Amino acid sequence: MRNFIIIFSISLIAFSSCNFRTYDNIYLSKNLDKSIHNIEVLQKWLYWDYQNNKIPEYVLNEYNTVLENTKLSLIKKERKLEKYIAKE
Repeated sequence: MRNFIIIFSISLIAFSSCNFRTYDNIYLSKNLDKSIHNIEVLQKWLYWDYQNNKIPEYVLNEYNTVLENTKLSLIKKERKLEKYIAKE
């Protein structure tokens, strides 16, 4: 899953523009919170590209579907880990 996110991130960065109004950090970590943050940053970048007419709406929607499902899966995994740690 981590490899998918890294490859997807690199592809998305190459696909999108580098002219951003604000700077967001992208983290490379096994920490699920940082992975979720990376997905949220990618979603922001996609929206900015859509607003600047660099990608069509259907592309935005398709990427957001994948990103949102991935984010929800990571949140679910994080909750399972928290329950497991709480049991110990």
